[in-house]
Amino acid sequence: MGFYWLTTAVVFALGSVGLFRFSREALRDPRTYGFWRFFAFEAILVLALVALPLWFVQPLGLRQLASWSLLCPAAALAFSGYWGLRTRGRPGQTFEDTTVLVRSGIFRHIRHPMYASLLLLTWGLFLRRPGALTGALTFASSVCLLLAMRNEERALIAHFGRDYLDYRREVGALVPHVL
Repeated sequence: MGFYWLTTAVVFALGSVGLFRFSREALRDPRTYGFWRFFAFEAILVLALVALPLWFVQPLGLRQLASWSLLCPAAALAFSGYWGLRTRGRPGQTFEDTTVLVRSGIFRHIRHPMYASLLLLTWGLFLRRPGALTGALTFASSVCLLLAMRNEERALIAHFGRDYLDYRREVGALVPHVL
């Protein structure tokens, strides 16, 4: 068991260093979406590492099936969102810094498929190993993702202006026609 925890600690440390390097500019300003997303990713990393030993335990158990019912749509949303931004958004420096407001594909139904994906991932990982620690991490990750989404909305309004405001009135943020 000692080797498992040592390996887990090393993976966490390496993951955290990578996340920090990716987010270091955003961590200077809590008004950016990258600031809050960093903390959500850290929580998701811990959730994934804690859930890993139980990944295939009782694969047809109710908790496992419930988890998969969130993880599979999370993967589909992430892929659809990435693909839409990459192919239709005319990316700038990164795939998410688009020069064109994407309103087709998954973006025709929800404005933030990537955040929806991360929320589903977070809750799907929680279901792998529910408990006080994972519940707290799930709650923290969810709050950080919602704060990141709020800050990204501000950045999108500043970047796309009236077009984004119109889009926001027409399309739900996370759930089609609802939220």
